Amino acid sequence: MKLDLIMILSGEDTKLRHRSQRAIQMFSESNGDTPILVSGSHSGFLGRTLPKEMKRECHQVADFLLSQGVPTRMISCEEQSLDTLGNFYFSRQLIGADQREIALITDPFHMGRSRYCAELVFGDSKHFNPEPTNNPRSGSYTRFIEWIQKVIVAKDMKKLGVERGDYSALSRFMEKAHPFYSKDTPEKSLYGRFIALFRGNMALAKFFLPTQRQAYND
Repeated sequence: MKLDLIMILSGEDTKLRHRSQRAIQMFSESNGDTPILVSGSHSGFLGRTLPKEMKRECHQVADFLLSQGVPTRMISCEEQSLDTLGNFYFSRQLIGADQREIALITDPFHMGRSRYCAELVFGDSKHFNPEPTNNPRSGSYTRFIEWIQKVIVAKDMKKLGVERGDYSALSRFMEKAHPFYSKDTPEKSLYGRFIALFRGNMALAKFFLPTQRQAYND
């Protein structure tokens, strides 16, 4: 099967860079013919605006890929997303109609929630092939937190009648209710309540949320 795109989700371990390393491996296996899309600005728990003196995570990954010999022309960055759902929502405009077979690169513990978000945004229009890294981070607590976040979003989608691939209906949730992206005061949602537990307290988010602890472990 020929891949049309390699997609890396930001939030990786910045020292070991498991996700970037997996992407480089796949890029090499494709003889350098498959473009790479890196998605993600920074964590929404840090606020909507990029913190001063912080480089967007997608640009950090791009710099690493460049340092390992991946050509600039083969790398693109999605710079708006602040969470996993946003990764796919904002990448939709950057993925071509002819790019149907997509390698989805993230860590094993994060793959289930990521695939759910991909299907929510794209439905059956794209095929996201899971390409997990060799990151050993896992454990029952990590799996539970990832699962509960997926369940919370799924309950909001069910309540609002948002079907898989219904981008217009999903856009209403993102613009009206999502705590990281809503244009005004967010409408009430389960996900909003979950985010409110940690918002404004990155130390707490890092303590309880595995993805935050990994990405901001410095």
